[in-house]
Amino acid sequence: MRFASYGYLPLLVAMLSACATETPQMSAEEPRMPIEPVATHALSDEAWASKSRSAMISSHVEAMAEELVGTMSQRCFKMMAVASFVDIETLNVSSPLGTALAESFITQMQQQGCKVVDFKLRNDIQVTSTGDFVFSRNFNQLKGDLPIVQVLSGTLQPMSKGVQVNVRLVDIASKIVVGSAQGFIPNELLAEIAPSSMRDGVQLMKQG
Repeated sequence: MRFASYGYLPLLVAMLSACATETPQMSAEEPRMPIEPVATHALSDEAWASKSRSAMISSHVEAMAEELVGTMSQRCFKMMAVASFVDIETLNVSSPLGTALAESFITQMQQQGCKVVDFKLRNDIQVTSTGDFVFSRNFNQLKGDLPIVQVLSGTLQPMSKGVQVNVRLVDIASKIVVGSAQGFIPNELLAEIAPSSMRDGVQLMKQG
């Protein structure tokens, strides 16, 4: 396309220069969607207190396990089993505390390097719609001849402010105590194990 007159050329250059140097106008910023705070699963003060008390129970058992191993003349090299802790007076009554202590000592003694036999392990795996199970308290479902040489257990002595725990490791054949320890668990920690069975310390229950 040819311009009839060169007089238009300066006007055209000026217009192009203005377009090139013109600062673009920013449109008003669109409102942003509010950012939802990320949900956190922080524990409440009560939950933290409960978790702390549970850890303190484990610390009590750990201390007793270390004391027991320290009294042994020889390191753990024989097969041992851990039984429920029982009432000091009847010797045939246990409790949620007695069962919980036995389970904790299985863990602690194994971590101390001892050879712990879990005699409650079934001979098979029971597969059901509600879960798969390997433990049992039914004698007929358990293996009868296990190489158990020593047994760890103890007695529970209720007191006004808690329970004294007497732990001993005994050689089955000779009945000789090869290791022992004592500990004390205060009432405020006992509530974490069996809050519904607490009455002036530990309410012991006879096992059928």
